[in-house]
Parts: sequence; C-alpha cells; structure tokens
Amino acid sequence: MTTPTKANEFGMRPMQERAYERRDEPYLLIKSPPASGKSRALLFTKPILLRLLPFALWMLLSSCSEESSVNAPVVEVNEGALPSCKITPDGGYFFSVNLIKITVSCPTPGATIRYTLDGSQPLQRSPVYADSITLPRLTNYLVVKARSWQGTDSSPWVQAVLMDSLFDPIYLYRGAALFSQSVMVGLGYPLNGGWKYLYTTDGSEPSPVAGGSTKAFGDAFTISSETTVRVKAVRGAFTYPVVFERTFTPTPPYSGPFGALVDARDGQSYRTVRIGSKTWMAENLRYLPDTVGANCYGGDAANCRTDGVLYNWAKAMDIDSKFNAQQWDGSDKNHRGICPQGSHLPSDSEWTALQSAVQEQPDVGQANVDLALLSDSGWLNNRTWQRDDLVQRIMMYTYTPGKWTYNGVDLDGFSVLPAGTRGSDGVYVFRQYYAGFWTATRAPEFTNFSCARNFYGGYRGIWTDVGNGRLQQLSVRCVLDP
Repeated sequence: MTTPTKANEFGMRPMQERAYERRDEPYLLIKSPPASGKSRALLFTKPILLRLLPFALWMLLSSCSEESSVNAPVVEVNEGALPSCKITPDGGYFFSVNLIKITVSCPTPGATIRYTLDGSQPLQRSPVYADSITLPRLTNYLVVKARSWQGTDSSPWVQAVLMDSLFDPIYLYRGAALFSQSVMVGLGYPLNGGWKYLYTTDGSEPSPVAGGSTKAFGDAFTISSETTVRVKAVRGAFTYPVVFERTFTPTPPYSGPFGALVDARDGQSYRTVRIGSKTWMAENLRYLPDTVGANCYGGDAANCRTDGVLYNWAKAMDIDSKFNAQQWDGSDKNHRGICPQGSHLPSDSEWTALQSAVQEQPDVGQANVDLALLSDSGWLNNRTWQRDDLVQRIMMYTYTPGKWTYNGVDLDGFSVLPAGTRGSDGVYVFRQYYAGFWTATRAPEFTNFSCARNFYGGYRGIWTDVGNGRLQQLSVRCVLDP
C-alpha cells in the first residue's frame, strides 16, 4: 500500500478532496481497491450524500492508496488558465474587521468571481462576488479566498487573512509603574468589543478556557511581589494569536538614613529626611497647644499620635484667627508658624521645589511624584464610577470606595499619610482617603483661601487648585531652617 504524501490544508488527500468537491452531484460512485486486491464501492444518491459522505470517505479512503478513483460525472476545470485575482485589503491587523470593506478585482473581463469566508477553496457553487463582501456580524478573524471562473477555466485561488488588532490591555490600576507592597492590576477593555480575557500570574501561558493557573478576568486583581502577567484574548471559538505579557517589579520603600528634630515645647521627636536642597519632617506635626482651630481626627487622641494634628490655616501660621477670613499681607518666607524652633511652615515654592527634586529621580518623572511621596500603607481608594460611565466601559470594572488599596512607594521617606480633614462645618471626613498640607502662602485671588497640597486616594497627582478655605483643618509638615 502506498501512503499518500500530499494533503490539503484540511488534511484531505487528493482523492478525498475530489470526492468532497463533487458532493453535489446527483450520483457519486466511490470505488477503492485495498491492499488485499478486493475492491470496495459505494454508490450515493444526492438525498443521502451529504449526510453519509464524510463517514464513507473516512471508512473507504483512510487506508487507501493514491490509485483509488472516484467515478462520477466530472467536469474538468482548467485551474490556472485565468490570471489571478486580487483581494483588497490583502490581509493584516485592523481596529475591527467588521468595519473593513473587502473588495475583489480580477483582470479577466466577464469572469465570474466566487469567494469563501471560512478558509475553504472557492468552488463553482460558492457565493458570487458583486461589489463588496458582506461580513458576518462580530467577525474578528477572517480568511477570505477568491478566484474567477469563465466556462471551465479558472484562476488560482488567492487569500487574505484579516484580524482584529488588540492593544496591550495590561495596566496598573493607578496608571503608574511604581508600587511597593501591593498594587491592583486591570485589563483594559478593547473598544471593538466581544473579547474575553484569560490570564495567569505565574508566567505560564494562559489556556483558552479558565482552569488551573488560568483565570477569567472579571475585576482588578492584586499583586504584591514581582509578577509576570500574561493575557490571552478569546472571542467565541477564536483565540487571538498574540499573548500579551508584562512583568511588574516592586520598588522598595526608603529605609534611611533619617535625621531627628525634637520639639522643645512638648519633647516630641520627629524623623527628618533630606530631599533636594531641603530637610523636611518625615512625619505630620503632632503639637496640640489647645483645641481652638486644632484637633485630632474625630476628637480621638489616638489619631493625633499616628497621623498628627489637623490645623486651620491661622493656627498653622500661628497668627490671629481673624486672618482665616481676612487678607494677610505677611511674608511666606521662613515663616515659623506652629512649627518647632529651628523649622518653619513651608511656602508654596518650597513645596514645588520638593516635587521637582522627587521627579528627577529615576523611574519617577512628573507623572509619579505623588506615588513616590505617598506612604506605602494605609491608603484606600475613594473614587466611584458608575457602570454606564465611558471610562468604566473601557476599564471593565467599577471603583468602589474603600475596596482597594491605593498605597504609594515612599521612595524618599517623606511618607504622606491619609490623615483626612476637618471641614469648615466641623465634620471630619476622608481619613484613609485624603491628605492635605498647609503652606505659608496665601491664595492670590481670594482673601479667605491659602495654598495647600492635596493628595486623594483614587485620583492621580498632587492637587493645588486655587487654594483651600482657611477654616478647613489640614496636616502640617515643617521644613528645617537654612
């Protein structure tokens, strides 16, 4: 027995392919001589042909030689007698295959063009091409084949493989590459829709279905060590051929050295850290002379011990409380305010210099200054988006206040804590979600506002806006005198 050496793209031997192409004939006689010399034959009529032909082909032809024959009314086709057609576009990646207009042009005048969309070869019974090809709904992968016919002459078939283009969907929840203890990882939603993501976090390749180390993505997930995230996109029975991959490496927080500043008024000692050309307190001020314009969050002294005291602006400046509502014309340069001897309440320009020094460090830049300054523990997200929000549809999940951590890296030991605030109405809010710091600089446009620095859980950046109302109580960080 001679083993066939040639098979088409569907695994059919030449004789099997001939039988399959003639499955619409009214009668089909399949005859095969096995190695024993005894011939076998089956005669099919059209009503049962389509149902039994695949099984018969397997039974009769799987062990046959190339000498087997198919006896049926045969029309010989002169394939290659006509010049080749051209499919436009001729293949590639696209934002959405559904949006592509596919055309076929052939140089033979009057020839009939036929095409397929399933990868099979175009036959004389295949759909006839008109002006363009109508694509199936939610198509994401398409193999278009076409050729022309004129009588018994045909052109060689040509093909174009078209595929949806997906962008790398892996991103850190805060939109940054820096994290220390843990960070949330999300997978961005492709705008052309219909895709599902499967991922692994152990470096292995994801399977097309969930199970074992492969998980189906439904919500952001946490990583807390160096992790390689690999993602496979699936839509229906089709698997996107590119496996997306990113490795995230934690940045260790600052471990020293620290200096010390002792407040002679109450004997409390504060860590200090050098950033740029200035030495800053690395903790919030805890000095509480009285509770007029200065309070522990929620009236709980334990919060003062961990997060420091909250002060209104006049208290932080150590000036008359009337200046919470009136214009103050003093200088913001080296103004001591409520800070310990040998230090002062920083001006707006000193805060700006601090941020500039931080952003010049490797892997930080302007976009990540907030993460470099935030403490590496204690922060929670405080942002909510609704399900019908455009950004929600892109990111595939809803932010829920308090659900996820929003910790920084504490790259320089500055360690911004989410101490919260006390509003001008006396209500305490946003502990674990917010930190605000007074400067000695008044807001230029309002008599009852002063410049501050604001950090929010869930919102990137360091916010200054037009200033904060002076009756609001915020934290204080002091900077050592020159």
